Amino acid sequence: MVEHGVLWAEHQDPYGHVMHTQFMHFLGACFYRVMESYDEYLSKEECDGMIQATTVIPAVRKYELSIRKPVTYPDAVIAAFRQDYIEPTRNNGTTVLFSLKQQTIVAEVKGSTTYMDIKTARPVDIRTLGGRWPILYEAFTQKSERANALKDKWEKEHPKPTREAVSKI
Repeated sequence: MVEHGVLWAEHQDPYGHVMHTQFMHFLGACFYRVMESYDEYLSKEECDGMIQATTVIPAVRKYELSIRKPVTYPDAVIAAFRQDYIEPTRNNGTTVLFSLKQQTIVAEVKGSTTYMDIKTARPVDIRTLGGRWPILYEAFTQKSERANALKDKWEKEHPKPTREAVSKI
């Protein structure tokens, strides 16, 4: 998780709302935290190779940003990442932006990264790499299972209210 204060001079558009480009800036810091967490599983050399882009890197494959509500100054937002699932060549997750002022999720991004071999510029199956990459794969598989179990539990305990479809005609 990463907390960001909304700045009056830097983050607003002429109408007083946080600019859409700032949403990705806020969420991006959380992506980097996930990459920093790799050092828990990889050796120093493997981590340095990833950070310096000399071996295998997680490259952004795609993402979809959903802005749910406008954010205005003064406010602070918290970005948090949830591991959705990992594939041998990809890592998938959801990052949300929570407004402390509004007490709700104001934006969500779903996306994935592809593990790329710098030398070949091709996706690589991290389970087949030497070193501690298979350990990283197993750890993120377990994180995914835990995160999805907690998400399912939360959704059962806090069901979304159903909206009645009433025609206005």
